[in-house]
Amino acid sequence: MWLTLHGRLLTSDRLIKWGLDVEPLCILCQQCHEDRSHLFVGCPFANQLWSRLFSWIQRQFSPAQTWGNHLTWVLQCGKGKSHRARIFRMVYAEGIHSIWIERNQRLFEKRSRDVASIAREIAYICNVRAGPGLSATIQSYQF
Repeated sequence: MWLTLHGRLLTSDRLIKWGLDVEPLCILCQQCHEDRSHLFVGCPFANQLWSRLFSWIQRQFSPAQTWGNHLTWVLQCGKGKSHRARIFRMVYAEGIHSIWIERNQRLFEKRSRDVASIAREIAYICNVRAGPGLSATIQSYQF
């Protein structure tokens, strides 16, 4: 999460700035140049995943236009110690991690999964990792 929030992930745009010869297109959608904003906010693949995840935890989701807008929304939704905020933070962190893992699997291993299977896996992971206070709330959500 720290790498993502501070723009330190080795996305194609950063590698190109360092002079490396890499494919600039997003491997998830093949539509736009890959940078942090596109990968986690603008990519249709990421938006489908966020839509499924936030629908599952009963959060209103509308795709952001910029990384700044997205980050403001995330900070607002994740603020506090309520069950709702804690679940949001857990699901969001798993979503970020899963998008990055999917990107790397497609790039380096030539393997891909669909949005539905990734979303189910995130729901499962969050259910397993939820502590005693959160597990009942997570289990009450219908996936």
